[in-house]
Amino acid sequence: MILTEDRTLQWEYSARLALGNWLLKCDDEEVIERILTAGSDHWEHGIEFDGDMAPSRAFHNVALRHPKNVAPAFYGYFPKHDERIVEQTYNAFDAHPFPWRHVGNSVVDASGIQVFDAPYQYKGKWDLLAGAILRRVNLGAPGRGGCRRCRAGGRPGRRRARGRVMDTFHDSSPSFGSASVIGSYYGNIGQAQTYTDFGLTGTFYWWLRATNASEVASTEVGPETQTVP
Repeated sequence: MILTEDRTLQWEYSARLALGNWLLKCDDEEVIERILTAGSDHWEHGIEFDGDMAPSRAFHNVALRHPKNVAPAFYGYFPKHDERIVEQTYNAFDAHPFPWRHVGNSVVDASGIQVFDAPYQYKGKWDLLAGAILRRVNLGAPGRGGCRRCRAGGRPGRRRARGRVMDTFHDSSPSFGSASVIGSYYGNIGQAQTYTDFGLTGTFYWWLRATNASEVASTEVGPETQTVP
């Protein structure tokens, strides 16, 4: 700690940090709890902790009792040092094989198993939203050159896959401008993919459009048309 010319403490934070770090190594649970829960009317309520310093067993025991009116710095410090076992939560990225694709109001995995549905009472253009999600997810899929951060929903970085996403569109009109994305596939040049369009009656038109790893889309190819009785 640094003193000023008149021998007073230059930064109060240094004293608060010194007290907090002493408390982390203290082995007296009663003392730890009294200081941690001193309340906002007391100076000790503003103590600070070094996030890299491990707590004593006594400090850990007090923390697990969830005392009230704890110093605010505790909530940012203790979760990093909580020794309790955290169970692995369900991870859709590990549970469902890629590529994922859009079928109706659902997104399904490579085995045709549903991953998730359209949001409840969603009023927007679900086809466009699902297509955008799938382009991100499939490019960041395991084994595709994508990073873990991409899989978790972060912004993809430069180490994205070098392959392409092929979007399949359909509409009952021959105008591509009104067509909707009905399926999105990850793939490389020359790789064949199959998509089955369900629940159709009447005349429909289909288009394909590729998007590369830099999210640059090609000109659409099509339409192919067929009348379904």
